[in-house]
Amino acid sequence: MATRIVCVFPGQGSQVVGMGKDLWEADDAVKALYQEANEALGYDLQRLCFAGPEDELRLTQNAQPAAARLAGRAQPRRVLRSHCVRGLALC
Repeated sequence: MATRIVCVFPGQGSQVVGMGKDLWEADDAVKALYQEANEALGYDLQRLCFAGPEDELRLTQNAQPAAARLAGRAQPRRVLRSHCVRGLALC
């Protein structure tokens, strides 16, 4: 049986520095998505997510716009579908 990855999005406050870096390193579309977010948000989201500081990453004024920018586009859904299990839900 092939190994499959499950992506769980628990919401704001659960993020940690370095979360998602493996996906960023493995996928050029994810790199492009972060670059778009950097330009739209006016700060280096990639640095914040992968280098911290964690207390800055957890601030609502950083976390909410970043999450909206990364999750609210069609591109991340296509990227995630190629890496994640589909058709399952946790309630």
